[in-house]
Amino acid sequence: NTNFEAEIRYDDFGSVDFVPGVEASLTALGLGIKGIIPLNDQFNLYAKFGFASWDLEGKIDGEKGSESGSDIYYGFGAQFFANDNVALSVEYSMLTAGAEGNIDYDVTNIGVSLGYYF
Repeated sequence: NTNFEAEIRYDDFGSVDFVPGVEASLTALGLGIKGIIPLNDQFNLYAKFGFASWDLEGKIDGEKGSESGSDIYYGFGAQFFANDNVALSVEYSMLTAGAEGNIDYDVTNIGVSLGYYF
């Protein structure tokens, strides 16, 4: 069906230094579904929803720690098809990584991607 797609994604959100001596990095591997609204032959709008397994690594004053878990992600975007196989997308997505102690890390991402369709 051209109105739905399956998605496998890997995100490396990089690392951030909160204050001197405190840093963290987050990666995630996700599986989801994308609902598509075609506007014409070249432009689509879409929304996505899925589950991601994430790994959070951090360091506080040289002491390392890590945490991992699984949570939902969602997003929306627009897609332009240059031809039948190549598409350029701009999207907003969000992952809430719920760590121990009821601490949630809301990670938002605005991205541009180039896709190839078989």
